[in-house]
Amino acid sequence: MFRNWNRTELSWALYDWANSAYALIVMTAFFPMFLGGIIVDPGPENPTATSVLGFANSAASLVVVVLAPVLGALGDQYGAKRKLLGAFAFLGVLACLSLGLVERGQPLLAALVFACGNIGFAAANGLYDALLVEVTGRDRFDRLSALGFSLGYAGSLLLFLVCIAMTIQPGRFGVADPIASIRVAFVLVAIWWGVFTIPLLTAAIDERPLAAPGGSAWRHVRAAFTDLYDTLREVRRYRNAAIFLLAYFLYMDGVYTVIKMAVAYATDLHFPSKVILIGIVIVQVIAIPATLAYGRLAGRFGAKRMIMLGIVAYIVVISAAPQMVIPVHFYGLALLIGLAQGGLQSISRSFYARLIPASESGKYFGFYNMVGKFATVLGPFLMALTAMIFSPRYSILAILVLLIAGLILLFFLDDD
Repeated sequence: MFRNWNRTELSWALYDWANSAYALIVMTAFFPMFLGGIIVDPGPENPTATSVLGFANSAASLVVVVLAPVLGALGDQYGAKRKLLGAFAFLGVLACLSLGLVERGQPLLAALVFACGNIGFAAANGLYDALLVEVTGRDRFDRLSALGFSLGYAGSLLLFLVCIAMTIQPGRFGVADPIASIRVAFVLVAIWWGVFTIPLLTAAIDERPLAAPGGSAWRHVRAAFTDLYDTLREVRRYRNAAIFLLAYFLYMDGVYTVIKMAVAYATDLHFPSKVILIGIVIVQVIAIPATLAYGRLAGRFGAKRMIMLGIVAYIVVISAAPQMVIPVHFYGLALLIGLAQGGLQSISRSFYARLIPASESGKYFGFYNMVGKFATVLGPFLMALTAMIFSPRYSILAILVLLIAGLILLFFLDDD
């Protein structure tokens, strides 16, 4: 698996191993349960976990929307993508450590700290995506991107299983109770994320700046937004890239919303924590080989076809979700998500990398990241709003139309 990769490529892929633990254990699994079962006081007048989590995710994503083009442009201009990645990864690690200090009845504080962690995670991840073109050749984009995602699933699953065992039997780990176990899990994720980020920060990557540093900070920020406007005009000249970005904005709304909101959604539907955790494990176990398979199948059948297949899988999942009643329903949808989730993300990233100028990857991936994060502003917000007005059970249907629209756009995309 690793023999065909050099040390720089492996250092890049290992960052997926590092930060995916936060995405799975904190963002997807334990924080929604921590919020719904510990922090938010039950009662008809109090907000549901779906609503609090949805608004927190939307606020964090909105900040990343503003930051992404600035970070991308500065990373390109000064060859500073790794330095900026390190700074935002540190922010995420610090927020993760702080989550364990939040007490019952403090949903606003919990949402604020969680939003800071998400900002660190998302901003660093956008810079990480942009480094793909710096560490390998274009003919290896699909496979290296898939390797990164598969390592992310494997590493996060490994730590996740430890955290589950600690939660089920806290006494064996010297922990007082399951609540304390969740707090310890936040600390373990922070350490994991920080330690496994070090290889990327110290790897031999030749980041060549486009210009010498100089000038005021405001000048750089203003130049970044000017650059964003220019990028928007430029990307319109790349017809395929422009169509793909619009489709990506639409379908990733569904993907990211499911990733971030599935546990809170299942909690509001009164599925037991044990069932939810088993479902998450199913997703992770299936996603490891499925993501690697996606990388190979994209080479055989085309990246666009594989992306469309993943979107169809999500349409089926979201359409069926309100009908979930028993655990086997939840497990079946988890299996389908596991088959599609990693491959859809991986091939989207590598497909886009082929559509942009390699010398300005930071700028274009900053725009790509901004588009993706703007989708996560709308998806969780729509789901939270629907849960408040109607019912948590049918809130997930609010994002179905966006997946279908993204699929239609991709259908008409010329991928030659």
